[in-house]
Amino acid sequence: MYKSLSYGVLCQNTPVAPCCYIHSFEKLHSMVSVFTEADSLFPMINARLILSNIPNYNLMKKVLFSILFIGNYVASQAQEKDSTILKNTDLHEVIIRGVNNSADVSSEYTSRIPLKNLENPQVTHSVNSKLILNRNYFVQYNMLSNVTGVSPSWAGVSPYYTVRGFRTRSNFRNGILGYVASDIDPVNIAQLDVVKGPSGTLFGSSMTVFGGVINRVTVKPQDDNFTSITLAGGNNNFQRATFDVNTKLDTESKGLMRITGAYTNKESFQDQGVYQNLFLAPSLLIRYPIS
Repeated sequence: MYKSLSYGVLCQNTPVAPCCYIHSFEKLHSMVSVFTEADSLFPMINARLILSNIPNYNLMKKVLFSILFIGNYVASQAQEKDSTILKNTDLHEVIIRGVNNSADVSSEYTSRIPLKNLENPQVTHSVNSKLILNRNYFVQYNMLSNVTGVSPSWAGVSPYYTVRGFRTRSNFRNGILGYVASDIDPVNIAQLDVVKGPSGTLFGSSMTVFGGVINRVTVKPQDDNFTSITLAGGNNNFQRATFDVNTKLDTESKGLMRITGAYTNKESFQDQGVYQNLFLAPSLLIRYPIS
């Protein structure tokens, strides 16, 4: 569909190569025509105008005048088209409300001081107990799949991880070196902290790598009474049961006790693959006033 303003010059507007062809020069001194697509979103800007068979210099001047006229017309059409598009694409206000319950704003282990994540210049990432519970993680390397730059790298039965290209283990427990040769049951893990890069030297130099360190934060007694029991099952005869009991030993909360435990039994797709694990971790907290 085309719309015309005057006569004599045919302009085709395409997204690939807009161009104009002058077909007749005999009546160019009296009238000039411009044709563009009525519904096109690509105005005739930076168009190619092909001129041929111009008989004399006087006619060339008329042609140049016609080209200037075409440019003014196209510019005005482009402005009108843009204003129309802006009016049609006005958006209404959109309000999104939500809470990210799995995000922590601070960690006392990653920077060795109680510092908020926005105030910490180090590159850190934490996987807390809410995320572990919501996604029903049973092994540690599944938890670390939420951390960018960390991937599992197994060696025998020992869980290794590649942090920014360097192999390491979760060698730290509550900020202190706690080397283990087997995986830790997640029922006793409240949070996993990953400090990336050379900043891991804050944890010492004996078990750190240039890629970073992985720190396990264990569960601790709370000022509340609660009991939690979970049951899980799956293929290959997978069976798992966990419990978490927290209680106050007195009314003033000077003594707190918490016990976590888990039993896991699973087979394998192989004939002789069997895994059984029993885990129990009691913890006691006594508060004494300092006078």
